[in-house]
Formats: sequence, structure tokens, C-alpha cells
Amino acid sequence: MNRLFTFGCSFTSYQWPTWADIVGRNFDYYRNWGQAGAGNQYIFNSLVEANTRKRFTKDDTVIIMWTNVTREDRYINNAWLSPGNIYANQSVYDENFIKKFADDRGYLIRDLATIAATVELLDHWDVKYHLLSMVPLSNLDQYSVKPSPDNDVIELYAPAIEKIKPSVYEVVFNFDWFSKNINGMKQFDAHPIPSEHLEYVEKVLPEYPISDDTQEWVKQFDISAQRLDKFVFFDQYLPKRRL
Repeated sequence: MNRLFTFGCSFTSYQWPTWADIVGRNFDYYRNWGQAGAGNQYIFNSLVEANTRKRFTKDDTVIIMWTNVTREDRYINNAWLSPGNIYANQSVYDENFIKKFADDRGYLIRDLATIAATVELLDHWDVKYHLLSMVPLSNLDQYSVKPSPDNDVIELYAPAIEKIKPSVYEVVFNFDWFSKNINGMKQFDAHPIPSEHLEYVEKVLPEYPISDDTQEWVKQFDISAQRLDKFVFFDQYLPKRRL
């Protein structure tokens, strides 16, 4: 049985199909470990948890979409707290916390080391894997082009960074989340709709064929997304967690 395990933030698990769900249609077994608002620490923890529970083999595929580095993850009250970019959601981390603890260079050091450790683990586990990203890892601001000035950190972890395919921000949106038009109107939020996820898969993961059936499937969800229909997507593909 060929198995797929995917990891990421809301660009991996959302209210409509993402790149992960599209690729998952090629596999006998598929589990999506993504969580909205998650940071790279959550992603790494989920990867290790998934392997501990399911024991990856050489026949398995792991695909990780790394997210923006300026995020804080906490496990509190039997659930992961993942509010997203720390500078954009002060209802969880207030101004005092940000002033005292937020450090862009520190976030970059933390997350690039995590990614380098992930590459070592994946190679050790001898699984097939792909590394993707929501935005370039050097992009400190997920909403605009703001490369990190800490080039020494980026150079230190260059071998790991080079394994990451070009980001959604680059490939689909040309460095502008609101560059797309839907029915003559600007995109309503920064999350790709299903057809944009499909575009990303076709460009960065061409080894996974897109059938006519999947093309039609994506089109139907696209219609719902453009109408702003709200629905919880594919609960059966999300892991049943106890941690």
C-alpha cells in the first residue's frame, strides 16, 4: 500500500481542497497533518508524531509545506494553539509579549535549524519526500516581500533550504497575494482556491499526474470557494490525535 503523509499550515489543510488533498488522490492511504495557523515547530512535532505512530517505510511519501517563520506554537489544554503570524494576531500574543520575546533573527535561527534537522531525519528514515513552502523561508513578512537581513543564518542552512521547492507566493501569486482576480474581483483572502493549489501541484510536483476526474473535482470545489461557501473539508483524512 502506498501511503502519503502531508504537513503544513492552512495552505495544507483548509476548508476546501489544497495541494495536499489533490496529490492525496494518487495514494491508497492519505493523512493530512496540517493545521490552520500552524508554525514550523508544530509542523516538525507533527512529523515526528506521525512517524512514531505509523512508522514510515521506504514505500511511503512525506510532503511538507513549511510556513512563515514568525509564528509561535504552543500545546495548551490538550490542543495545539496555532494563531498564525505573531505580528498579525495580537489577541493571543499581545504587544507586551511581542516587544519582550519576538525576535526575527531568533525565529529564523530556530526554524532553519528545525528544517535542517527534518532533512536529516527524512534521509535517515529513507522515505520519499518533497519540501515545499508557503513563502520563501527568508521572507520574514508573509504578506509582502521583506527578505531577512540575516544572510549568515541563511547561508549556514543553505543545504537544507536548497531542498525546498519554490513557494506558492512565488509560483502562483508572483509575490502578491492579491494579484489574482476571481470573476472580475480581487481575491477575497490570501488562501489559494482549489484551482490555484492545482496550478501549484502541476508546476512544482509534476511527477503526480492530474486525472480528468481530479480536474473536474477541483472545478466543483472552486465554484464553492468563489461563492464563499463554508464547509469543513475531509475530516476523514485528518489524523485522530491523542497528544
